Amino acid sequence: MSAVFAAVAGGTAAFTAVQLVAVQRQLVATRAPEPARWPSVAVLRPCEGAEPAILERFASAFPDDYPGAVTHVVAHGSALAPDVRELLGAHGAVVVESRDAPAGCNRKAFHLCTALAAAPADAEVIVALDADVEVAPGLLRALVAAAVAPGAVASFAPPVQQGAGAASRLGRAAFAGSPHAFVVLAGLSRMLGQPAPMVGCAVAMRRDALDAAGGFAPSVRVIGDDLALGEALARRGSISMAHVPADCRNPTQRTGSLVAQLARWIRVAVAHGPWRAASYPLVFAPMVLVAAAGALVAASQPAFVVTGLAGVYALRVALAWQLRRAVYGAPWECLADPWLADATWFAATLAAAWPARTRWAGNTYRIGAGGRLRAAEGAP
Repeated sequence: MSAVFAAVAGGTAAFTAVQLVAVQRQLVATRAPEPARWPSVAVLRPCEGAEPAILERFASAFPDDYPGAVTHVVAHGSALAPDVRELLGAHGAVVVESRDAPAGCNRKAFHLCTALAAAPADAEVIVALDADVEVAPGLLRALVAAAVAPGAVASFAPPVQQGAGAASRLGRAAFAGSPHAFVVLAGLSRMLGQPAPMVGCAVAMRRDALDAAGGFAPSVRVIGDDLALGEALARRGSISMAHVPADCRNPTQRTGSLVAQLARWIRVAVAHGPWRAASYPLVFAPMVLVAAAGALVAASQPAFVVTGLAGVYALRVALAWQLRRAVYGAPWECLADPWLADATWFAATLAAAWPARTRWAGNTYRIGAGGRLRAAEGAP
């Protein structure tokens, strides 16, 4: 059993060391220089309309600090409240209702199709922001600068999740202080010479590249719209990461709904690449496995276990500190991040083990191979 613990702890320590190097290299490459000319931008906001605190999220986008021409386009479902439409209209946003959605479609991708059709034809860069993103100062500039950098066709902002109570702390740990932080994933992809995984909370795309990829229409029938779109765009150029995080806020999210959300992310990722299934307990929640392996030999070799756990924990704290100091903020939270993040991701891994149906945006989906939506029931 001591050999099992040594293998698990040693493997985790070695891979965490690789992640530290990957993150450092990614951070060096992240800050794109400002373009000589800021292109015209259309900011698309897809929403069902009943998202919590949606008024505050949309208000955060006005005014923006982008030095070029910006048009805001909101495509929404029937639940969007009149006061939100009034606010958007007062700021000059184009507001359109998405109608005649096909049954069982990806509602976000369908809203984006509607918004893109209403966007100015001369917009050179398309930015898509989820309804729960609170727009921080500099976010739009960072996204566009990264998307129009030499060789790039798109960019994304690494997300951090903010819920209510304990869910907020767990979400920050899961996205800002763990191996699943998208800064880590982008860094590992760079080391391997692979396209960076594009997470769709806040993305910017060159209009010509998006049009060449078919716009958002090919994503309407898949659950992982950002994965499908990222794969299509990566065939046309590189996908960069912006240095400003996407602050995703849901003031009604509790621990149970956070775990359900992460379980849905896992199902989507596995549907698009079955090989990813083992990565969640082994790569993204290794502290749980290290602790479990240590418990098997703790009685007979306590010093060995304590030394191994301490070494792994120290490396994980260093990773969390590096991520938070450079990108996500609140670096003092790094001390608890390894345990909180891994426990959360491990719980989500268990919850994702029964993937027959996935609840998302008021609909219940069945997910097929490649992330295809096979059937849906619930709210249209």
